[in-house]
Amino acid sequence: MEPVSTEIQSIRQRLIERYQIQASGILHLGAHFGQERERYAQLGKSVLWVEAHPEIFARLQRNLIKYPKQRALCALLAEIDGQLATFYRSNNADGVSSSLFNFGTYAVGERSLWPELDLRMIGKISLPTLRLDTLMIGNAIKAEDYSFWVVDLQGAEDRALAGADQSIVSCKALLVEVSTVEVYQGGARWEALREQLGTLGFVPLWEPIRPHDDVLFVHRSATRTPRKAFQSDHYLRHNQRRLEHLACLGLKLNDKTVLEVGAGIGDHSSFYLDRGCRVLATDGRRENIEILRTRYCDSDCLEAAWLDLNNPEPLERSFEIVHCYGLLYHLERPAAALAYLADHCAELLLLESCVSFGDEEELNPIDEEAVDPTQALGGLGCRPTRAWIWRRLRQHFSHVYATRTQPNHEEFPLEWSQAHNYPRQSLTRAVFIASRSALSSPSLLPELPYRYERF
Repeated sequence: MEPVSTEIQSIRQRLIERYQIQASGILHLGAHFGQERERYAQLGKSVLWVEAHPEIFARLQRNLIKYPKQRALCALLAEIDGQLATFYRSNNADGVSSSLFNFGTYAVGERSLWPELDLRMIGKISLPTLRLDTLMIGNAIKAEDYSFWVVDLQGAEDRALAGADQSIVSCKALLVEVSTVEVYQGGARWEALREQLGTLGFVPLWEPIRPHDDVLFVHRSATRTPRKAFQSDHYLRHNQRRLEHLACLGLKLNDKTVLEVGAGIGDHSSFYLDRGCRVLATDGRRENIEILRTRYCDSDCLEAAWLDLNNPEPLERSFEIVHCYGLLYHLERPAAALAYLADHCAELLLLESCVSFGDEEELNPIDEEAVDPTQALGGLGCRPTRAWIWRRLRQHFSHVYATRTQPNHEEFPLEWSQAHNYPRQSLTRAVFIASRSALSSPSLLPELPYRYERF
């Protein structure tokens, strides 16, 4: 199985640690030997470990002797109390892949994701099942003391969650091991787990890249709903100013095919539908796509699809216009995203982004709140300088333009040689047009201006 890139691993780990730091404590289901015990201790968190296999549990207890804030319980978690079940012990790393289920098609045989491990189950025992709620109550443990969960149960994640109706109310975030293919016979799959956790109020902060991966879920109580976020007075006014400015740039935007990225809930989509365009509106958050589809369900000219520009799949078609407003600065790898958009753009790339002051080519990475439906999906964005964007666009397009005017909104500065006039925390934005052919509109400039006019 191909490894996740170092960059993505770093981004994910930073997000995980952010929520672990904020947590009241950590509940780790599927403890094995407590391999993460030292890292949890460094975070200063209380930890409750749960392990099913008695022999593995005995070693876990020995490993925790030096950690006074960490304790362990032995239980085979499921949705029903007291049902005898077969528990299989695996041959790898002293049983790290032991499970309620035998290995499936993608763990053994020709399609194994780990052929080098020669996986197999080498033993089995009968154990009584126990609901997590019962375990917590029986040991006088308060669920609110452990608001971050790790659920690593080798295919039995759905069963453990089904037995945690009361406990999970106190959970704010959980890291879940997921499979998109049959790693365990009868084990939980990604789509079903996502739906199960969705009904419990959790949203994933990323999608699995590999067929066997970890996904961080955060409870919606920590987020704003997409409609509330995108339809605030601030956003409505901001979109009005951006779109009226775009409409007056003298560009040929009627009757085109359009790829809209970072569409959110579709507040820009109607701009193109009203001009007779056919639009593929995309976003990296599935909850946004669901709203977008409902909103435009009567339109034959709009298709909505999930697309994560941090890890995009080729669309196998090009579009006359690519509309990228308000997205670039929410991306972890904006240079790769621009290359991807250029590959799918036949005529015009219309780009609006938050940017930083400065004449140098600087990317300026920045942390964002991943739980906010308007912010970076993976928690890492950027504030590139105008020069950085200009240079990257010139790598892919023969003609790149700035706009002579800025939208009539305070986030679009006019003077770019006077950065000291703007508070450091203020958002500052600019618009760019990249084209396959030369454009002659008086609204466009072939170089970056130090002073714009107000539209």
